[in-house]
Amino acid sequence: MVFNQSAHYEIGEEILDFNMGPKRIETIDGKRYEVQSVPSYSLRLAVRSRDHSLKDNFDTKTISNEEFNR
Repeated sequence: MVFNQSAHYEIGEEILDFNMGPKRIETIDGKRYEVQSVPSYSLRLAVRSRDHSLKDNFDTKTISNEEFNR
């Protein structure tokens, strides 16, 4: 499988907010904690299989990092 041939990219329109949320005090099980929301985002790699269908369940356990990065 070659990742740099026929690549398909999409530009999102969302503006990602990487700023920390405001600090606040929360009580959990009778104890007070200072908490803060931390933004997190995920990246999805969908791989087209040999039959050209789009797969989200690409089996990464069949190739080592060394093989992939050769």
